[in-house]
Amino acid sequence: MHATAPRPRAQEEILAAALASLTEHDIPSEDDAWVITDSDWDRPAELAGLDGAALDALLAAAPVMAEAASSAGRCESGPAGRLRDGPGGAAGFAEGGVLDGLAPGVALAGFAEDAHAGLAGLTDDELIGVLRAWRRQASWAQARELAATAELARRRPADRTPAGAPGGFPASLSEFTADEVALALTLTRRSAGAQLDLALALAARPAVAAMLAAGQVDLPRTRVIIDGIAGLAEAHAAAVAAAVLPGAPGMTTGQLRAAVARAVLAVDPDAARSDREERLKDARVECWTEPAGTASLAGRDLPSAETLAADQRLAQIARAWKKQIAVAWRQAGPGPAGSRPAAGTDLLRARAYLALLLGQHVDSPPADLLPPPGPASPGDLVPGSMLPPLAGQVFLTLPLATLLGLSDAPGEAAGYGPLDPDTGRALARAAAGHPAAGWHLIITDPHGRAVGYGHAPRARPARGHPAPGHPADGWTITLTTEPIAHGQSP
Repeated sequence: MHATAPRPRAQEEILAAALASLTEHDIPSEDDAWVITDSDWDRPAELAGLDGAALDALLAAAPVMAEAASSAGRCESGPAGRLRDGPGGAAGFAEGGVLDGLAPGVALAGFAEDAHAGLAGLTDDELIGVLRAWRRQASWAQARELAATAELARRRPADRTPAGAPGGFPASLSEFTADEVALALTLTRRSAGAQLDLALALAARPAVAAMLAAGQVDLPRTRVIIDGIAGLAEAHAAAVAAAVLPGAPGMTTGQLRAAVARAVLAVDPDAARSDREERLKDARVECWTEPAGTASLAGRDLPSAETLAADQRLAQIARAWKKQIAVAWRQAGPGPAGSRPAAGTDLLRARAYLALLLGQHVDSPPADLLPPPGPASPGDLVPGSMLPPLAGQVFLTLPLATLLGLSDAPGEAAGYGPLDPDTGRALARAAAGHPAAGWHLIITDPHGRAVGYGHAPRARPARGHPAPGHPADGWTITLTTEPIAHGQSP
C-alpha cells in the first residue's frame, strides 16, 4: 500500500510551533529596550513591581476580597479619620492593600468594577476601600472633563480676534463658548458658565488640577480653593494654594474654606476686603423648585452683619412661637393622638422667614400650628397657610378645571416651573386680591391648549379675600379660540 501523505498543518499550529521554538537569544539586542508606554493602559506604578504570580493573585482577590483583616472586629482610625477594620498589610481594597491607595485611572476602574460585582461579600474594611476608590475615580473623570472644557475654550477666540499661542488661550474668548458647553452637557447657561470658569481657572493652577486628577481632592473642595483665590494677584494666589494644598485631602469643605480664608487674610488682607466688596455687588435672592414640589428661596452674597442679625431675628421669633404653641396646646387639653402638628425650631424659623417677607404679623404663630379655637362652621375658618394678597408681575398658567376646583391637574408659573394644584389656586386667589397685582392668568383646556386669559382687578375687592371655595373670584376671564402665547393677552 502506498503511504498516506501527511495532512498539511493549520496556520495556527505552524505559528504556535514557531513561537514555541524561540528563545531569548532570538531577540535582537537593539530591541531589548524598545517599550511603548501608555499612561492610561499600562500597568500603574503601584503595580509595576508585582510579578506575574502576584498580579494574578491580586486579580483573583479583587472580586471577593478573600483576605480579610486578621483581627476581625477591631477598629482602628485610618487616614483622614476613617474607621477601618484590622491592621495594614491586607490585600486588595482593605486598608494597607495595594488597591486602597491605587491612583485613579483605567486600572483602578477595572478593579473597582470587579469588586462591585461582589459588594455583598466584602468586609466593612474592603467596602470602605471600594467607596474611596470610586470617589478617586470620580475626581479623575471630572478633571478630564474640565480639561476638555478648557481645550474647547482654547479653540474659541472671539470673532475677529487672533487665536492663542500654541497651548495657550486666546486673549478674548468667544461669547458663545458657554452656550456650546451648555448644549453639549445639557446645562443652563449659568451652570455652563461656571463650568467654563472653573476649567479656565484650573488650567492656570496645574497643582490644584493635578490633585483633582489624582483623586486627592474632590470637585467641591477644588471649587473652594479656586473660589477662594479668585481675584488675588498671581504671587498671592500661588502662596495661598501652596499653604492649603498639603492639608486639603484631610479637610471637609467647611474646614478648607476656613483655611483658605485665613491664608488669604495672612498674605493679602486688602484683597480679602476688596473681594468681599465685589461679592456684595453680586448680592441676589434665588428661587428654585425642589423635586418634591416644594421650593427654596435663598439670599446670596449678602452683607455679613445684616445677615447675622436677620438670622438672630428668625431665631428670636421661632423661640417665642415655640413657647406660645406649647402653652396653647397645654391649655387645649388632651386631644386625639397625633393631632398636634410638628413644630420644630427649623420649621418655625422657615415660617417666620416667609411671614416677614410677606408682610404678615409675627406676634403670634401661624394658625395651622395652634389648636383649633373650638366648634365652628367650615366657613368661619381661614386656613393658616392662606396667602395674603400679592402684588407682582407673574404669568400663571392653570387648567380651567383646576382653577374652579374641579380637577387636580398641575399648573405652571413662568420662570419658576410646575405648580401643584393647591399652590396654583392659592396664588390665583392671592393675586386677585391685590390692587397692584400684575399677575396674568393663562387658562388651558384638558389638553394643555390655552383657551382663555385672565387679569386681576385694579381695585381691592370690597369684601376682602374671596372665599376658599371660589378661587376664581376677583379675576376677569376672557375665553377665546385664538392661540395665546405666554406674556400676551388676547
